[in-house]
Amino acid sequence: MKNRINNRIVKDFLSYSIPAFINEIDIHASKTCREDKYHIIEYGELGLVNFYINGIVRNDPKHRYLIKNEFELRDKNENYAGRVDIIIEDCIENVIYFIEAKRIYSNENEPETEYWSENATKKYYNKVLFQARKYFDADMRNLSKFKSAFRIALIFSSIEFSDESKITIWDKYIPMGNEFYIFKKYRSLNSSNWLGLACYGTTETC
Repeated sequence: MKNRINNRIVKDFLSYSIPAFINEIDIHASKTCREDKYHIIEYGELGLVNFYINGIVRNDPKHRYLIKNEFELRDKNENYAGRVDIIIEDCIENVIYFIEAKRIYSNENEPETEYWSENATKKYYNKVLFQARKYFDADMRNLSKFKSAFRIALIFSSIEFSDESKITIWDKYIPMGNEFYIFKKYRSLNSSNWLGLACYGTTETC
């Protein structure tokens, strides 16, 4: 995993949780004999979020993390404020993470396009984090017990490659400042094509 997150606490958490997510995908693939496009391309956001959560739980024997999924939040006037994708409380560091996840389908040429320029990437992350900010603002009255709070934009991206040389572009991608990134390739059993799964994003302090 490539991790250029600035804050040490968040960097350590992502260095643990993102590889655990990839490992969870691999465990599922090995048990179901489906290490092909189905377990990458057909799973939607909720399925991949569940793999991410399961990866954390499976590797947390001391029960360090308390996780809430699709958790309903209400503002100070008890008005419905939405459902946050993932809330994670770190009982050792005494911090809380508000995670907004997105699942996208990517073109093999994407890293070479303007879509992945630094300005475009920052605009996209800001759009994702905007949702996390709304949830954080709604829950502020319950956060005083935590030492720190962070928002995370978590992107799951699947790619089907028709040109094997394009895999290198994804594999060699260098994250910009305060960004994390991991990529893994798989061989499709249904065709000669390679498939890819990328997980990346950014964070901000609340």
